[in-house]
Amino acid sequence: WDVSVKGTEYVQKQTVSVAEEDEDKTCTLSTTSGVPFVTVTLAEEFIGQTIVCSKDDVQTKKKSTSETVQFLIKELGEYTIALEESEHIKETVNVNSAKEFKIELTLEDTTVPILIVTSKLEDDGKTIKVSKDSHNFEKVFQNRKVMFVLPEQGVWTISCDDYPEDTKTININANKAFKTPFRASIFGIKTVQAEDDPKTRLVVDVEGDLNGLTPITVNTQDGTVNYGDMPGQFLYDAMNHVVLKSIDKSEEIELNPNDYSKKLEGGNAPAAGLTSNYNQFARVDKLYIYQYDKDGYEYYYISDEKVDDNYTAIGFTKEDDSEADSFYMASYVGSFDDSSRLRSCSGVNIRNYTSYTDFQTAAGKNGTGYSMEQHQMINFYEIAYLMMVQDFNSQTAVGRGRDINGGTSSDHKATQTTGFANNKGPIAYDTESQAIKFMHVEDLWFNSGYSWEEGVIQQNSKVYVRMKPPYISTDAGGTSTYTEVTGATTKSGYISSSVVSNKWGRIPKECNGSETTYECDNFGLNTGSTLQAGSRGVNGLFGRNSSTFSYANYINVARLALLP
Repeated sequence: WDVSVKGTEYVQKQTVSVAEEDEDKTCTLSTTSGVPFVTVTLAEEFIGQTIVCSKDDVQTKKKSTSETVQFLIKELGEYTIALEESEHIKETVNVNSAKEFKIELTLEDTTVPILIVTSKLEDDGKTIKVSKDSHNFEKVFQNRKVMFVLPEQGVWTISCDDYPEDTKTININANKAFKTPFRASIFGIKTVQAEDDPKTRLVVDVEGDLNGLTPITVNTQDGTVNYGDMPGQFLYDAMNHVVLKSIDKSEEIELNPNDYSKKLEGGNAPAAGLTSNYNQFARVDKLYIYQYDKDGYEYYYISDEKVDDNYTAIGFTKEDDSEADSFYMASYVGSFDDSSRLRSCSGVNIRNYTSYTDFQTAAGKNGTGYSMEQHQMINFYEIAYLMMVQDFNSQTAVGRGRDINGGTSSDHKATQTTGFANNKGPIAYDTESQAIKFMHVEDLWFNSGYSWEEGVIQQNSKVYVRMKPPYISTDAGGTSTYTEVTGATTKSGYISSSVVSNKWGRIPKECNGSETTYECDNFGLNTGSTLQAGSRGVNGLFGRNSSTFSYANYINVARLALLP
């Protein structure tokens, strides 16, 4: 039997021999075998929409189920690719030979107002309505969102019969895409400060969406990871892995979470090596945090919407108090290239024996917005970890973390190299080196080793915090631009509770614990008059220390970060 594509002038055929005794036979017709086809990459908001490929009066339609849609082309010529719902979102492509052609449909392509409404996962299947004057439209939530192409600008009302009290309005004042949540997703968890068990001292807020979800667990005997119910939840989905071109940030490519050498949509990713201009990052999309401590409890809430004025975009706040849509945390502990830039690349030795000020300079060489890891970003990761893992003892829950050592003060290269978990998923534990990766960030903590942290300084037994750039270095009078942490601990030791606020994040309040109780991590307080810079990551996620800005030792490393 000959199997071929009907109606195409191009040779694409498989011959299959079917014997009487065969129960069934299969064959494959490949779109790469001398046949023209168009691969359309879609903005996330367009997934689920019908895509139209047309030439003259002939149309082919496909409903998208992923970020890519492919059309087999039977006749050469110029084709228009558009959303069925709106001819104003379209691209043209000249198919002039028998090969693959690639185009993208993005929100930026629109010349009409678009409203994208998101909601909680439980609202899938419910009908959402938008209205203005005599205009009334209805759609059903799928994958937590709906999209409306609107006929005009103005103030539109969003409602749902299932939640009449949640009716809201939005001012659509431009021909572009507007995105708004209808019902905010909120995760809530609290800490019982008097409880010394690192797991049971965390209590899930029964009124939040975190209630009933199975947390992430790691088997530290064999390194296997059980992600529980977290994939698909808004917090988990906000943390992805990308390769980003530095200096001008002109190119960003999302990577396959299980193989960093591949693009998410397929094909090889650019090599992010020290001789390239690419770095690999965990990209975190904007969420909002509300945190405080009161009457023996610490409260943590995180939401995909600014629920009220208590919620702050911690991790995303820029110098002028505006909010970035995402922040980027380096996937790997930093290395230096030949231009002495701090980089995030796989397969290279970790840079050590370098001072805070030299690392800070090296980070800035990547361009505007680059820094070392910022305290506000680490605060985000701490809360995300507590939500998704629900165990203060990060070293037993996810992994011990490796020991940073080796090298000399002349070569600045630790023995350890980066990239141990490039094909092991978002979270990983290496049973041999005991290195960890959490949500695409290798070595987020160590067993021994410190990563410099911008935004925290110490002096005279006091801790000062700044939750946005810029971050001063050696200016002893710089504490005036930082916030003194009220109620912070006055001694070093293993952390037993924290003083919590959106003004400063989480800072140790009491240090009466041990390596197996309370927070399980150690805090080192600077009691001297010399201003010292913050460092973190020792003995687990919550461990902190400080050293003079000029201190350079084999255990001091740094991680690149970007706030665009």
